[in-house]
Amino acid sequence: MKKLILLNLLIMLLLLNSISCDNQSKKPIKNEPPDSSLISKSGKYLSYEYTLMEKDNKTAVVFPNFLPRNDYIVEGAIKYLILEIFNETIPESSKPTLENRNGVNLIKLNGDKSNYYVLVNKEDTGEINSLVMWGELK
Repeated sequence: MKKLILLNLLIMLLLLNSISCDNQSKKPIKNEPPDSSLISKSGKYLSYEYTLMEKDNKTAVVFPNFLPRNDYIVEGAIKYLILEIFNETIPESSKPTLENRNGVNLIKLNGDKSNYYVLVNKEDTGEINSLVMWGELK
């Protein structure tokens, strides 16, 4: 099951390249050429373990024990992961908004230096099994 989720996330990372880079005026945070290697790390937010996979300036986050259907926990996890991945603290006053790109609703959080985008992958129960995240310089 975990291998299937990881495979699906890798496919999502590749497909999301067209969603996040469709608007040429937006610049990815990292200005290096895309890296074709896959980087993997593990961590924990509250009691929820996760594995990060970074590829081409995007990060997929897999939660083996799904995040609950709870906006407070999900928002906290996203802000925590932005700090861990991009080294930027999102101000407490910054609330998530939805942004539609190519027919896909993304969660958007505004940082001081960059805007961060999150694609949420949910189970039928509303629990979150994974996120795909990236940032774009303002």
